[in-house]
Amino acid sequence: MSFDNFPLQVSEGEAFSSESESFSGTEHFGDNTVYQLENLWQNRLRQFCAAEKALQRAKRMMSIWLVVVVISLCMLCFSLFVSPVSPVWLFTLEFIAFFSGCVVQPVCYLLVKEQRRHRDALSKRFYQSNHEVEVTDSHLVLINRGNYSAVTRVPILER
Repeated sequence: MSFDNFPLQVSEGEAFSSESESFSGTEHFGDNTVYQLENLWQNRLRQFCAAEKALQRAKRMMSIWLVVVVISLCMLCFSLFVSPVSPVWLFTLEFIAFFSGCVVQPVCYLLVKEQRRHRDALSKRFYQSNHEVEVTDSHLVLINRGNYSAVTRVPILER
């Protein structure tokens, strides 16, 4: 979904044609109705939330593999001192864990870097459209920086 060529937000003056008229959600502003604009912003917030979750998963995976590498390296170093006592399969298993961790760790680093780039690109688009994303306890709130009003919000917590 592209961020280009869309109205930023419907102001109160555009949403009400006069003070006596009630709000009509089917009024058109450019090519979009009020509900279409709100759905568009909510979809973009969901994309941002999904990008943030993917980044956290990638960071967790990188941390787990880093722990595997450190533990297996420590065990390998310790196994050199007790090599006559430890079985061969234990030494082999430690070496396989260390080697696989050394192979997977750079891949995890690249994955984290890519996920961070994607999340930052989405965040940059919000910033360029004069909006900011605020994380509350249970929602992502999109705030218009021009007047600090909440445009829309999306729940973070899964049910």
